[in-house]
Amino acid sequence: MQKRTWLVGVAAGAFAFCASTASGDVLYDTGAHQGVLFNGAPTNLGWTSGDTGAMPQRWTAQPFTLPDGLWNLDTIFAEFFVPAGLPTDIAWRIWNRTGSDAPGEADEVASGSVVYSGVPEDPLAVDVDLGGGDYYLTVYGIGNTIAWFTNAPDGINFLDADGNPWMWRSESYPDPGFQFYQLSTDVLDVDPAVGSDPADLFNAAFRLEGTLIPGPGVLALLAIAGGLTRRRRRV
Repeated sequence: MQKRTWLVGVAAGAFAFCASTASGDVLYDTGAHQGVLFNGAPTNLGWTSGDTGAMPQRWTAQPFTLPDGLWNLDTIFAEFFVPAGLPTDIAWRIWNRTGSDAPGEADEVASGSVVYSGVPEDPLAVDVDLGGGDYYLTVYGIGNTIAWFTNAPDGINFLDADGNPWMWRSESYPDPGFQFYQLSTDVLDVDPAVGSDPADLFNAAFRLEGTLIPGPGVLALLAIAGGLTRRRRRV
């Protein structure tokens, strides 16, 4: 039986994102997490996210990319579990990303928090305008930590010179900020029963939804169309 572990588990079984309650489009989706081998045992592994005491900003920076255009990001779905006491809020931050460079304080573009509903599957309502391009996301608990499930199949993989996966992780932010983080395959590896890609091991599971913000030309056309409709109704 798989266990749930939050170093970096809930009994074995699939953990899927809840059905969307937002009206926006899916802008980015890693897919739901898959199990791993953690210290040789089948595990649903979650990255500790929040204040551990010794590590006040125990965060992971997860890369994502938005399509071309200007987007209103209205919903974040982060797949996590609560290992101990309930957090009061779930917080998030977004940074600009250049390739696989570490995010820094100057790269931060948005942040916020949502009162924790008590249900990990509930979406986080946000309101952020972002242009198409490359970014990082972190999600973490306030008051108590959460455990952000890893090994999502469709995330962006960071690989070292030997082809081994890794991620950016912090203990204290902004100083010293995000550091290279990698576990030995003796600690973290693919569960043969799952058969996932070893390159996905450090991909936390999340989905972003939102809507395209029309450009000035599109807004003008919509205004004209609205005027024509009103005139027809008057006739």
